[in-house]
Amino acid sequence: MNSIASIQKYFYGDYYPLTEYTQTSDAWMAYQLDLPDQGEGMIVVLKRPLSDYRQAVFPLRALRRDAMYEITNLDTAANTTLSGKELIDKGLEAHLLNRPDSALLRYRRRS
Repeated sequence: MNSIASIQKYFYGDYYPLTEYTQTSDAWMAYQLDLPDQGEGMIVVLKRPLSDYRQAVFPLRALRRDAMYEITNLDTAANTTLSGKELIDKGLEAHLLNRPDSALLRYRRRS
């Protein structure tokens, strides 16, 4: 797992809510932190304790449709590469199996 110092820069970037705010105990909440000048950012996904869902899809914001992005799960170190068009139009899929659960996903523009 990455240290706090390696992700704190994202909290000074642009903020995009990916879900509506709610305090219900069965909801998922997600937001995107974007550093537009650096072509990178982070998605924070939170799954509340009574949610029965195991996955959700979040269309991202502020990306370049014509670029490719490397997505890294900061908890598992798993990597994938997706186009900006796909991340904007279809969204980024998050799988959270536990209740409660969370994920930190970092993205970096590759082209």
